Amino acid sequence: MLTFDDLAREVEQSGLFDADWYVKTFPDARLVDVTPIQHFVRFGLLLQRDPGPRFDTRHYVEVNPDVVAAGMDPLLHYIRHGEAEGREPLPARKSPVRLVDSVAKAHQPMPSPVEMTCDVRHATDAFGLRGLEPNAPLAVVLNLALKDDGAQIRQLLSRLGALDLFLMGAIDRLGAEALSDNIVSLTLLGDPDEAGNARGFARVAGSGALDGYEDILWISPQDGSGESLKQAIALQPAFVGDAQWGLAGAHASMLVRQDAERKLLIDALNTALPRLGLTLGQDPLHLVGGAAIWLKPLLGRPLAVAVRAAELAGAGDASKFPGRDTVLGILAAVAREGGMEVRNAARGPAQAAAPDRPLKAVAFYLPQFHPIPENDKWWGKGFTEWQNVVRGKQLFRHHYQPRVPADLGYYDLRLEETQVRQAELASEFGIHGFCFYYYWFNGKKLLNQPIEQFARSSRIDTGFCVCWANENWSRNWDGQNRHVLMQQDYSLESNIAFIHEMIPMMKDPRWIRHCGKPVLLVYRISIIPNWLETARIWREECRKAGLGEIHLCAVRFGLESLAGQPQDHGLDSYVLFPPHEGARVDLRAKVHDLHKDFGGEIFDYGAVVDGDVERYADGYEWPVHRGAMLGWDNMARRLTDARVFHGATPQGFRRWIKGILDQESRHNSAPETLMFINAWNEWAEGTYLEPDQRWGRTNLAAFRSAVDATPGMKAVTLPAGIAAAPKQEGRLAHLGSPLAPDGTMPRGPVWYRGYREVDPTKPTILLCAHISGHQLFGGERSLLDVLEALATMPVNVIMTLPSDNNRAYIEAIQKLCAGAYAFRYPQWMDNRDNYAWLMLDFADIIARHAVDIVHANTIVLLEPIAAARRMGRTALSHVRELISLDNGLQERMALTTGEIISTVLDRTDWLIGNSRATCELFARDNRTLYVPNAVTVEDFEMRNLFGNTIKFGIVSSNIPKKGIADFVEVARLAAARTSRAKFVIIGPRTAQIDAWMDEVAKGERPDNLIFAGYKDSARSAMSELNVLLNLSTFAESFGRTVAEALAAKRPVIAYHWGALPELIQHGETGYLVPFKNVAAVVDAVADLCENDAKIGAMGEKGAAFIRQNFSQQRLRDHVGQAYGRIVGRPMTPQSDVGNAKPIDIAAQTIGAAVPCTIVMPVYNAPEEVRACIASVIKHTNLKDNQLLVIDDGSPDPAVGPVLDSFAGTPGLTIMRSPRNLGYTKTINLGIGQAAGRDVILLNSDTVVTPRWLEGLRATAYSRPNVGTVTAMGDNAGAFSFPLHNQKCDKPDHLTHEEYALMMVQAAVDCAAPEVPTGSGFCMYIRRAMMDACGTFDEEGFPRGYGEENDFCMRAMKAGWVNLISPWAFVFHIRTASFKGEKDKLVKEGVDVVMKRYPDYARLVKAAFSGPDMMALREATARAVI
Repeated sequence: MLTFDDLAREVEQSGLFDADWYVKTFPDARLVDVTPIQHFVRFGLLLQRDPGPRFDTRHYVEVNPDVVAAGMDPLLHYIRHGEAEGREPLPARKSPVRLVDSVAKAHQPMPSPVEMTCDVRHATDAFGLRGLEPNAPLAVVLNLALKDDGAQIRQLLSRLGALDLFLMGAIDRLGAEALSDNIVSLTLLGDPDEAGNARGFARVAGSGALDGYEDILWISPQDGSGESLKQAIALQPAFVGDAQWGLAGAHASMLVRQDAERKLLIDALNTALPRLGLTLGQDPLHLVGGAAIWLKPLLGRPLAVAVRAAELAGAGDASKFPGRDTVLGILAAVAREGGMEVRNAARGPAQAAAPDRPLKAVAFYLPQFHPIPENDKWWGKGFTEWQNVVRGKQLFRHHYQPRVPADLGYYDLRLEETQVRQAELASEFGIHGFCFYYYWFNGKKLLNQPIEQFARSSRIDTGFCVCWANENWSRNWDGQNRHVLMQQDYSLESNIAFIHEMIPMMKDPRWIRHCGKPVLLVYRISIIPNWLETARIWREECRKAGLGEIHLCAVRFGLESLAGQPQDHGLDSYVLFPPHEGARVDLRAKVHDLHKDFGGEIFDYGAVVDGDVERYADGYEWPVHRGAMLGWDNMARRLTDARVFHGATPQGFRRWIKGILDQESRHNSAPETLMFINAWNEWAEGTYLEPDQRWGRTNLAAFRSAVDATPGMKAVTLPAGIAAAPKQEGRLAHLGSPLAPDGTMPRGPVWYRGYREVDPTKPTILLCAHISGHQLFGGERSLLDVLEALATMPVNVIMTLPSDNNRAYIEAIQKLCAGAYAFRYPQWMDNRDNYAWLMLDFADIIARHAVDIVHANTIVLLEPIAAARRMGRTALSHVRELISLDNGLQERMALTTGEIISTVLDRTDWLIGNSRATCELFARDNRTLYVPNAVTVEDFEMRNLFGNTIKFGIVSSNIPKKGIADFVEVARLAAARTSRAKFVIIGPRTAQIDAWMDEVAKGERPDNLIFAGYKDSARSAMSELNVLLNLSTFAESFGRTVAEALAAKRPVIAYHWGALPELIQHGETGYLVPFKNVAAVVDAVADLCENDAKIGAMGEKGAAFIRQNFSQQRLRDHVGQAYGRIVGRPMTPQSDVGNAKPIDIAAQTIGAAVPCTIVMPVYNAPEEVRACIASVIKHTNLKDNQLLVIDDGSPDPAVGPVLDSFAGTPGLTIMRSPRNLGYTKTINLGIGQAAGRDVILLNSDTVVTPRWLEGLRATAYSRPNVGTVTAMGDNAGAFSFPLHNQKCDKPDHLTHEEYALMMVQAAVDCAAPEVPTGSGFCMYIRRAMMDACGTFDEEGFPRGYGEENDFCMRAMKAGWVNLISPWAFVFHIRTASFKGEKDKLVKEGVDVVMKRYPDYARLVKAAFSGPDMMALREATARAVI
C-alpha cells in the first residue's frame, strides 16, 4: 500500500505544496509535531485543504464531477492525471502567478499585418494549448534562449516547407518580422527551457497539442552544436517519408543499465517508465541527441504521464531528473515499445515497392451506451455502460484508472449525431468499420437501436457487420451460467429467424465483405446445438436471398477449444479475439500498493503482444482473421475482482498491429486482409480506440502509423456519400448488385488445377455444381457420382463450384478432372434475368478451355447454360427437380410449372433426368435422357438385426416438409396397435422435437418416441433403425435416403408420391401408401411388427434391387450412353450412338484461348495514363494476364513519376523508349514482347470496366476464325454506343462501373456485329491471326491512325472476322496524347487505306448500318431508361 512518506514525496515533487503558505493558512498545522507536508498528507488531504496558492480544491471538484464519481482525492487526481489531461487547477480569475518578463513580452502587440505573414497564437497554459489545430503538416518546437541564434534558425526554417512554429522564448529573439512565408502560424509558448532542460517541450508535447501533425522537429540550439543542427535538418526528406522511423537526431548513443556515469538518467527512467507500465529493461536503449530532434507525434503524449514539470531540471542540478536527457530517454523507450526505429541516419537504398494489399480493419462495437427497460430493471433507472465506467479506481500504483472520454464525451447512442462522429473519426484513421455485438435471445432483441439507426442513416459512411453475442447475460458480466439475467435458448427455428433478421442489413452496400462475401461472426459456436446444421441453413438462406456465398466466422473463445480447421465447424475462418488465447505473464507480485481486497489477476500486456506475434511467425495453421486489443482492464465492471493487462500503451498497440500486418503480407494468400480490433468502445473493459483524456487520439494514430509503415498495406474505407446514395437494389438489382462500395467486383474464378491432363482431340465438358457446402450432402454426393462416371470416359472435364469452402471436396474433384474453378454464382430464383457479368465468367472459362458441352447439375443454374448458348456450345441441364409437385421451389422461382418447363426446354439442347418421373415431366423428343442417381452399395453392406423391439426411423433435416410431424403422429397412433415399435428421429434437434420429447417425459405422449440426434454418415444413420419411413410432403425426384436404406437391407414405408415408386416395390421391398394417409402408414408398421420375417425378406430384395439398378456401375453405363448420344461417338464399349452426328471439337475448330498481354502505348497525358493503369489493375486479373506499358519517349516530365508509382505491381511491366518511335512501331514492339500470347491494344486515355477482358476474349473465341474484337465505347467514333460517332456521356449519378455493367446487361443477348475494321482504342487480337497475317504496317502508318484499318482489312481478306463485342464497354477520352494533331494524322491514314482497299468505304457503310449493328445500338439505348 501507498505510505504517508510516498504520498508526501509525490505531493512535494508536484511543486504544488507551499509549506509557508500552508502553515499560515491553516495554523493548526503547528499544533502537531510533524512537518507541514506530513500534516498535509495525514490531515489536509482528508479535509480537502488546498496545498498552496496554485491549486484550488473546491474549484477542481466543481468543474470535474467525474473525479468525485471516481472517489479520488482531487489533488492526487490532478497530479496523476489532470495536469496531463489539461485540466485547470485554478479558476481563471484566481491565478496568482505573475507573468515573467518573457511572457509579458510575448503578449505585447504584434507587428502590423504587413510585417507578419503568418497567424500568431498564444498558448502559455493548458487552456491555450487545448484549442490549437494544425495548419501545416510539420510542427517545429523552437526553444530559443539566445537572440544570437535567431538569424541561423530563420534560415534553416525556410528550407523545411510549410510548418507551424511553436516558440519558447521571447519573440524579439527570433526576429519574427523576417520569418519566411513557409511558416503558416507562430504559437507563443512562454519561457524557454534552460540548457539541459526540456520542461517546456515536455509540457507542449505531452498536452496533445502536436498530435495532429505528421512530424515534429524539436530545436534547441543551446543543447548542441550548429553542425548537429544542420545535420538533423538534412534528415527531413528521409524522416518524413518513413513511418517506421520514430526518433532521429544528429548523434546516436546507447544507454546501458550498468553505466555508472549515467546513473542519474537511469534512475530517472526507472522512476518515469513504470508510470506508463513499462520498464527500462535489460537491453541497451538507443538514444539520439543534438540541437535538433525529429520525432513522430505518436511519441509525445506519454511524456505527460511519465514525468512532471517540477521533476525536470537543467544542467548541473543533480537534485532532480536531468531534464533533456530524461525526455529523450522516455521518447526512445516509447519508440522502442512501438516497434519504431531510433537512429541518426537514413536507411540504405529503398527496396522494390511491395504490391498493394487492401486492409479492412474492423473494430468491435458495444451498443450499451443508451438506456433500455431491461437494464433499468436489472441495474437501476437510466443505466448505461457509463455508470460502470465512472466507477473506475486505482487498485495499485500506476494503475490507469479512471478512464475519462475526450472528443466524444459521455455520449448517448440514441443520437444519430454520435454515430456520425464515431464513423468520421474511424474513417479518418483508416478503420474500415464496426462489428456490432448483436444480442438475440430466441427472437428477443436487446440494445438493437444503435445498429438499426446506423443501418437507416444516410449520413454514416462506414462499414458495419454483426457478431452474434450468443452468451447468457449475467450479473457477473462474464456470459457464464451464474446469476443469469437473460438466457440463451436455441432452436433451428430461432436460428433461421436470426439469419432472416440479418439478410436485409447484409444487402446494405456498407455491410463489410471479405473478398466480396458478406461477413458474419458468431461469438461462441460451441454452445449452439446443431451448429453445423444451422451454418448450412444460414448459407442456403443467404443464397436464396441473392446474397450468394457468405463469409462465416467464429471467435476463438478461450474457454472452448475449436480443434481442427474452420471448415470442420462449418466456418470459413476463425477470428482471434484477445485476450482469449493470449499469453499470461503474472505481474501481481511485481506491482506496488495493491489494494488490500484485490482478488483478481494482473498480467503483462507486452507479453500478450510478443506472444501473439511469435505464435504466427512461421505462418497460420488455419484460415484466420487476426485480432488485437488496446488493453484490458475490467475493474469498472468487476471492481476488486478485475482482470488487468498492465502496461498497455498506444505504442505497444502499434507494435502489435505492425507485427500482424507484416505477417499478413507474408502468410495470407487471400487477396486482402480482414482484421479485428477489440474494441472501438469497450470503456468498462479498458480497451477502446475512442479518444480519452490521457491518450487523446493516439491509439487511432498508432493504428494508422503501423499501416503506413507496412509496405503495400492500404487501409480501405468507404467512399463519402455511400450511405446517402440510392441503394443498388434500386439501381442495379437486375445485375445481381455485384459491385462493392469501391467499385470492385466479386472475386473472379479461382483455378484449382486437377490431376488429369487435357487431350485436345477429345470433347471437353464443363460440369457446373449448384452447391458446395462444408459437408457433403445429397447434392454434392450426386455430383461426385456423375464426375466419377465421366472420369471413366474419353472426355476432358473442367468443373465449376459456387464456393471453395470445403477443401476436401475440392481435392476429391481435382483427382477426377483437369481442374476446377471456384467462384460465387447464385441460383435462378425470383424469375431473375441472366446476370451478364456472371455469364461472362462462364463464357471466359469456355473460351480458355475450348469447352464443347456445358453440363449444369440442376435446372436452377442459369448463367452457365446462357454462356453455352451465347458461345455456340452444347447446353445440357441435369434435371433433379419434380417441379410440378414442389410448390416451394415454384414460389422461390416465381414461376409456374409450365413456365419453368418451357423456359428450361427453350434454353437447353439436351436434358438428363435423374428419374423416370423427371424425364416424363421434361420430355422433349429424344433429347431427354434417363440417368438415375446411384448409391455406393458397398458402403451399406450391413446386417439388419432386431429383437423384440423394432425401430422405425426417419432420417432427415427435420424441417417440416420432410414429414416429421406425420412421423410423430404415426408413433402416437401405433402405440395402441403394437408395443414392439419404437420410432427414432435421426437428424438435427429443433424446438418442436424438444417439445415432443418433453411431452414424452411428462407422460403426455407415448414413450415409443426416441430422438437419436444427427449422424455424420448415412451408414451410421441406417444402423439406428430397422425400417425407414419417408413421409415427405414434397415430391422426391429420386429419394437418395430411400435408396441408401434399401441398400442397407432396410425396408421402406413411404407415401406413393414423386419418384419413390421407382425405388420401392410395394409389398416386395416395402410399402407405398396414399399421400398423407397416416392410418395406412400405421397399418404397414403393425403388419411388419406382427410379421417380422418380412423385414429380412424385404431387406434382401431391396438390396438386390438397388444393386442391380442403382449402383455406381449402372450410373456409369447410363452416363456413357447419354453422352454417346450427345457427342455422337461411343463413350463406353456399350454405347450406342445410333445415327447421331459427331460434334465438332472446339479445341480443333476454334482453339483454346491463350494467355493475353495488354499493350498500352503512352505518350504524354500523365493523368489519363494514371487513371487508365489504375482501372486495368482494378478490373483485370494480372496473375493470368500481363499489362505492358510502353512510354514512347514522352516529353512531358510528369509521365515518368506516374509510371514509377505503379512500378512493382505484379503482372505489370514498364518499358521506356529513349526516343519517340511512333505509335505503330511501339505497338509492334509490344506485340513482339508478347510472343505466343493474344494481345489487347489499349489506348492510355481509356478507363476499363468490370469483366472487360473476359468479354473481349469470350467474343474472340465464340466462333471460328475471329481475328479481332473491339469493345463498345462512350467516345470511340464509329464504335460509340448507343449513338454512332457521338460522345455518349454516362448519367452523372452512375459510376463508370455501374454504367458499363448496365450497357453490357442490355446487350448481352445481341449478336456480335461483323465489321471490316476494329479500333485500336481497345482491340483484342488473336495470336493465330497475327501468325497468319503479320503485324501492323510501320512504314505506311508510322504515327498511327489508319494502321488498325489496314491490319483488319488485310485479315478479312485472308478469311478472318472482325467483331464488335456486346460484352465489353470501355470509356475513352480520345486525342489525349496527340491533341490538335489528330485531323492531320487521320487524313494521312485514310488516304493510304483507300488506296489499298477501294471497297473499304462500301464495306464500312454496310457493316455499320447492318441489322446486327442496329440491334446492338437499340439494346444499349434502352440500358438506362
